[in-house]
Amino acid sequence: MLQKGRILLTLAVILSAALILTACAVSLAAPERPELGFTRPFTGHYSSAGLLTPSGRRYIGMERPDWLFDQMRTLQGAGPIPDLNLTPTATTSAELYADSASYGELNRIIISSNGVDEDGDGQFDPGVTAADFNLWMLRVDGSFATQLTSAPGDELYPQYSPGARLVAYSSDVSGVSQIYTVEVLTGTIRQLTFGGVNKYQPTWSPDSSFIVFSGGATGSRDLYIMPSDGSQQPVAITSGPDDDTQPRWAHSASVAAPILFTRSTAGGGSRIFRISPDGSDLDQVTNGGGDAMANDTDPAWRHNSQMIAFASDRLTSVDDLTRDYNIYTVSPAGEGMVPANLRSNLDPTDTYDDRHPTFNPGLPSRQPVRIFFSSWRNGNQPDIWRFELSDPVPPELTDLPSVDAPRRYVAPGTPVTVSVPVFDRDSGVQSVVAEFKDPDSAVDDS
Repeated sequence: MLQKGRILLTLAVILSAALILTACAVSLAAPERPELGFTRPFTGHYSSAGLLTPSGRRYIGMERPDWLFDQMRTLQGAGPIPDLNLTPTATTSAELYADSASYGELNRIIISSNGVDEDGDGQFDPGVTAADFNLWMLRVDGSFATQLTSAPGDELYPQYSPGARLVAYSSDVSGVSQIYTVEVLTGTIRQLTFGGVNKYQPTWSPDSSFIVFSGGATGSRDLYIMPSDGSQQPVAITSGPDDDTQPRWAHSASVAAPILFTRSTAGGGSRIFRISPDGSDLDQVTNGGGDAMANDTDPAWRHNSQMIAFASDRLTSVDDLTRDYNIYTVSPAGEGMVPANLRSNLDPTDTYDDRHPTFNPGLPSRQPVRIFFSSWRNGNQPDIWRFELSDPVPPELTDLPSVDAPRRYVAPGTPVTVSVPVFDRDSGVQSVVAEFKDPDSAVDDS
């Protein structure tokens, strides 16, 4: 409690007071801090207070408003926490095309890799590569790498079916790239398409009844749809001189124009579009951020269909002089409504590519929202990385509060700062600060 003329500080006071979370030990208590780059009031609300973690620590959480992510970049550089390399031992192999299972099904991502794990420790062996790309499943922390396919040829573009029983992918084992499925539990492989035309990048309908893929029979690549059991011939969804590639079907059946794809024009860059399975409702999602030369590519839906991730080589700032791909997110309404947000590789001097994003498996709401992607930032071969998009798990107190007052009793009205060190790996918060004045004054209460 706080009394006039004295301050009695206890943990209960800290847990009941309106605490202000700060990034990098910078207080956000003031409504506006333009000198620190914060120009809007911090109006987030508490997600929990005064609870105990399994380790016995108390924690207090506050949801961060969307605008804070952008303004924290100046203070933290690389985002809320450093991006994490999930395949650091894969020093010479390439890890690509991550995908994750749908809600509550399988806490695994699946990738294409030409790596090997000869010692069976669940990690890719350094300095060793296979002759072909195979499909591998990983835990979301990169551990327990498990090889799913081992056929000749390159197996690429894996996509979990709803329910995660099957994985669709493309393989050139026959000399022509065709669409296949593999059963996760048994490894049983089935070929779905045939003929002399290459077919790539399958994606599933929400009920698993249909598969859309990209293929080219007329010189350009278009989108095709077919029953997922291969019982009927594919039917074209798009046609024309542009290349339509990388289809990704929304996970919810209620989404209008649910199929994202990349449309590339000769000499004109590429943009993300949406379309319905029957070819109607074509709608442009991205615009290059106003950069006519930019290439927007690699679209991916969040599992709740409320956000889209993609890669773009648009220049990120006036200091960015080299085009390289970075990960962005945008509302399904598109950039015509709200500009896309830069999420990865916030250093404008970095020239390595980040590509092929996918959101983390659809897990309970208290799990952090993550994006997995391929990055070339460690050298010539890509690894699978991840970053935290948001963190609903509150921070933990790591020590008792400390006070910057010279003595326990101070004069009425004296400002006192109470600091609490916390641990919150996902958001990067390093301390919690509360400023109090005389609680008996209606004017000075805080």
